[in-house]
Amino acid sequence: MIKTGTNFSFFKNKGRLVLSENALLRYFTFTSLYTAQGIPEGLTFFAIPAWLAMNGKSVAEIGSFNKNEYKKTYSQRGDSRKSSINSEK
Repeated sequence: MIKTGTNFSFFKNKGRLVLSENALLRYFTFTSLYTAQGIPEGLTFFAIPAWLAMNGKSVAEIGSFNKNEYKKTYSQRGDSRKSSINSEK
């Protein structure tokens, strides 16, 4: 005997975590992703320059680090938030 229909019962979301059906899961997922995005940015733009300052680097060295990281970050993303830092000749 050949079955002609397909049984899609395994696609039913009984007890599974589905974002479209669980508000708490959506909030947790959004918060996790937002935090994961902010950690590298916080390290790059706040923690590393503070560490450089604590280790005696000059303001010019810290500023050049920030400028270079800013250029790498926003030029790779193709952001429209590019400033005059990216338009150096």
